[in-house]
Amino acid sequence: IDTPGWRRAWGIFDSNNIIGSADIAGGDLPTSLHRVDLGIGIMKEYRNLGWGVKLLTTIINWCKEQSSISWIDLGVFSGNDIAKIVFKKVGFQEIGYKKDAWFVDGISIDETSMSVSVR
Repeated sequence: IDTPGWRRAWGIFDSNNIIGSADIAGGDLPTSLHRVDLGIGIMKEYRNLGWGVKLLTTIINWCKEQSSISWIDLGVFSGNDIAKIVFKKVGFQEIGYKKDAWFVDGISIDETSMSVSVR
């Protein structure tokens, strides 16, 4: 985790089927390796069953064991209130907002930036 651009991933499985995953990525420069970017997704039929909190808690705890990591950052569609509730439940706080961050199927979507300190 001391090399720019490093990555680590976790998965949630139901039998042999992956039902969710998350990954973190270190910064692209040595000066930004203390922050990691998080991406997470859980298949729709497995949401609201506690898997998101479990996966996020696992990643936060792993990051706390790494002395070089201080922050976990993520971006979430601003209208995704359920995801924001899950992120806040494990300690993430809203730190910013980007208007028109995404353009999906002709629709502009804003993004909320969230972070949690692991120090």
